[in-house]
Amino acid sequence: PVSVDLTSVRLAGIQRRRGSENIDTEPLRLVSRHKLTLSDVVDYKGDSLFCQFAQVVCELDGIVPRKELHESWEAAVLIHSAFPQTSRVADLASGNGLLSWALMVLDPSESRSVLCVDKVQPASFARIANGIMRRWPSMRHRHRYVVASIDDPRLKPQSEVLLVCLHGCGVLSDKVIEMALEVGAPLALIPCCHTTKHWS
Repeated sequence: PVSVDLTSVRLAGIQRRRGSENIDTEPLRLVSRHKLTLSDVVDYKGDSLFCQFAQVVCELDGIVPRKELHESWEAAVLIHSAFPQTSRVADLASGNGLLSWALMVLDPSESRSVLCVDKVQPASFARIANGIMRRWPSMRHRHRYVVASIDDPRLKPQSEVLLVCLHGCGVLSDKVIEMALEVGAPLALIPCCHTTKHWS
């Protein structure tokens, strides 16, 4: 059985190895923008859900920064803790979809479905999706990505759909809040920079 450890590797002092050579223990730079590679798998040993998720990301070899892995996982843990029974999620301005996959991994019922929405689907999405689905094949038919603006009237959410948005920059956060209020949908929003600059 897989242990369900919802806490990511926060503790500093994980011993790093390069090949067979041990190096001095030093705090992991969790905020590093370094893109994780196969050599980083050693930092995420174990069978916890987070370690399994991180291992998949490392195996993508140069796609996801360490900072993004930890931010996405911690956001997913907070969201899942607040809405553990939610079975339908819409990930708005989802980018490469990493948050959406984390939310599915955390669902022990394996019934949660996620719709990702963004104006552009990054090339990294397909690499991440393929890696995740190799590890968790049952997710294949529960994940969709729609290339569209969140203003698209065809995407008006239903009240039982949890809306999530990570790094909702500028007035995007305002739009997501308005969308949730309009239909009475639950919302998990982690905003980003906001400015008085005009956004079209």
